[in-house]
Amino acid sequence: MNIQLKDNVLDSFRLEKTTPDTSISKDNLSFGFKAEFVENDHRSYDIVFSMEFSHKEGVIFNVVYRSKFTTDSDITQKFKTSPFVFVNSPAIAYPFLRAYVANIMLLSGYDPMMLPTVNFQKLYNDNKEQIVNHKD
Repeated sequence: MNIQLKDNVLDSFRLEKTTPDTSISKDNLSFGFKAEFVENDHRSYDIVFSMEFSHKEGVIFNVVYRSKFTTDSDITQKFKTSPFVFVNSPAIAYPFLRAYVANIMLLSGYDPMMLPTVNFQKLYNDNKEQIVNHKD
């Protein structure tokens, strides 16, 4: 099966200016992702990242970012719970999210937010039972 990152799409975005909090020295980040499969499309799937952070300059940033993948053969139920979907796919897409966040902050007049690296293999290992037992 050949898999390709087809596109990245911004589902939602919010940037809100608040009062800067000088008591915090670094940004606070909440991050997650999920895989989405469309019932009638057996050759594509999405990795949907959601994140929110409070920037030290007094900005609250909230984004839902979708990376679309296509395949050259039908996606099986086994594939839907495979490490490729939950480790490789987000690892392929995440650098695009990191670049987007850094650039949008910089273009908005704030210090760029450099998202940390993520160990997707560890996240998969920690949540494997939930992933494997999940039913669509």
